[in-house]
Amino acid sequence: MSLIHGLHKDTLLEINGKLTSIGNISVGDKVQGYDTQNGVYRDNRVVRVETKSIDSYLKLKLSDGTELKTSVDIKIYKDGEWISPIGNTSCASDDCKCSHKSFFNDIKVISVQLVEESIDVVSIEVEPDHNYYKGNLLVHN
Repeated sequence: MSLIHGLHKDTLLEINGKLTSIGNISVGDKVQGYDTQNGVYRDNRVVRVETKSIDSYLKLKLSDGTELKTSVDIKIYKDGEWISPIGNTSCASDDCKCSHKSFFNDIKVISVQLVEESIDVVSIEVEPDHNYYKGNLLVHN
């Protein structure tokens, strides 16, 4: 079975307590995940890593200035559910009618662009939460 929801190999995550490129992650490493049922953060152990090249990707621009490159099948945790950012972008304007927690950590997706160009992405599986990483967004398996 193939893993899903890849992040560009240069995406920085907190791995073993240090900001590190996800391309350097290994089985056994620790990443912080979010237990959506209990609303707590906890360490997760990486149990599987898959790297692959994909032909197109999404470029997400976030309200904190971050830009993420992800596989097109990514899901983001928003208001208690996992959604696709395609068609669900939330504006960053002051008169926006979106809820205060539009996306995780009050970060809003300003734009989503489909890029028809190949990149290398990394997918990971962690236990016990099965969330790929804790950062500006949560990506779910």
